Parts: sequence; structure tokens; C-alpha cells
Amino acid sequence: MLRLYSDTTFLGLRRDLSVAFKAAEAKIPLKARPLDRRDDLSFIQAFYGDIFPRLHEDEALLEGAYTAEDFRGQGVMASAMAQIAERANDLGARWVITFVGERHIASLKGCKRAGFVPYVRRREIYRLFRHKVTFTPLPEGAPYPFDLENKHPHPPNADKTA
Repeated sequence: MLRLYSDTTFLGLRRDLSVAFKAAEAKIPLKARPLDRRDDLSFIQAFYGDIFPRLHEDEALLEGAYTAEDFRGQGVMASAMAQIAERANDLGARWVITFVGERHIASLKGCKRAGFVPYVRRREIYRLFRHKVTFTPLPEGAPYPFDLENKHPHPPNADKTA
């Protein structure tokens, strides 16, 4: 996609499959099916290009999680992501990674409920149709943006001047 100007930031999240995690069940029955060898995924690298880091042998990428509007608020995304992530263990993966826009708080909360934690920040910059992607590692235990807001609430009269 060609863009004249934009600057977008995503959180890279990962789940360590060697650590036990019990995700909450969705409020409706849900079962993720495994990939079938007939599923053609060859378009992924061609379509997304360099916006994802090269995966290591013990990593899997989980992208495109989306909940239709009629099913939101029922824990579907968190439950499905947890189920899919656990399947990566069968493929020899220790880590499952995903990327979510920093402003997509509902999606970030779903990822947290699925056992994912922040580990890298991806910044995509478009200037005059030129595209640049950078990855910046985050310190171990980096909080989600909404966790920071909860730790440092605004004092009741913070916006008032004397």
C-alpha cells in the first residue's frame, strides 16, 4: 500500500509456551481448528513484507485475530488466541508472537487475557511513499499502555490551574 505520510506504532506481544497459562473460556462454545496442508499461506510474506520480524525456529506468528461485532465482549478473541497459541507447541514453537496497534486497547486486553506480554515496539513510517519499519526491544516485564494508566491516575484537580 502506498502512503504519502503516516506514523503508526504497534506493540509486539509474545507468549512463552514453556510457562503454564490458563486462559479464560469464552462465554460461547469455541473450538479453533488446526491448519490443513491445503491452507495456502504463501501470500503472507508477499503481502506483509517486512512488517514482521523473521521468525526463529522456536517462534510462531499469530496474526489477524478479529471478533465480529455480534460476538464482542464474550471473551472470544482471548480464548481463540490462547487455543491457537497452544497448538504452536505441537510444532516445536516456544514463543508465539503477535502485533497490535498501541491504541487498540480492547485487542491488547484480549491478548493479555490470552497470556501475551509486550516485548518489542514496531514503528512503521511512510514519508513520500517510502516505507520504513523499525523494531525496538522492550525491557522484560514492560507494561501494557492501559496498565500504566491504571498505575498513574490523574489527580482529581490535575487540569485546574491556580
